[in-house]
Amino acid sequence: MTKWMIVLAAVLLCACSGRQMYDSAQPLRRSQCDQVVDSAEHRRCMEAADMDYERYRKEKDKPAP
Repeated sequence: MTKWMIVLAAVLLCACSGRQMYDSAQPLRRSQCDQVVDSAEHRRCMEAADMDYERYRKEKDKPAP
């Protein structure tokens, strides 16, 4: 039983840390977007930077065409 609890805790920690890393990188992505001069490209950059974690995971896990 203790083994399963350790495995479950490790899985949960991995899931949390992935989201935390994604969330902590958002200000950096927004800052990089602020360097883009073209307004249309800046808008696209900010839309990508503001993507929430759940949508990011869905896009990332989508099979390549």
